[in-house]
Amino acid sequence: MSEWQYDEYPYIEFLDFTFGSIGQPEIQKEDGTISIPVREMHILPGFPGYSTEIIVLEGWLHLHGVIKSLRSLYLYDRAEGENTEKRVYTDGPFPHTEDELYLLSLEVATHKPIGWIGWSIVCSSVSVEIVKSKEPL
Repeated sequence: MSEWQYDEYPYIEFLDFTFGSIGQPEIQKEDGTISIPVREMHILPGFPGYSTEIIVLEGWLHLHGVIKSLRSLYLYDRAEGENTEKRVYTDGPFPHTEDELYLLSLEVATHKPIGWIGWSIVCSSVSVEIVKSKEPL
């Protein structure tokens, strides 16, 4: 989705959205932070601070040191049974940072609004806030 020339975020493979979804993000342009509500996201062993798999039933994905963000949202109409509209968002402007930067690319279902999103974000770090979780069966 993006032609930005940054290394991929090294721990993205340890965040599994196969059965998950995200909600409406909270974007704090002043401090370069994007907070994304997540549901059913799996954190796999290898993500910083996690040695076992955890299923985040409710939580937040916090992106820090954001300098670029581009989202393509495809809205889904249940009655039509198909994507009905595409919306493109370029978030920002964000403040400059001297931190090392990474490209985080997400393709995930959205639960608010219902649809699918392709999202490219350049940021310096990622953290997870767990509100409610469970261990896998």
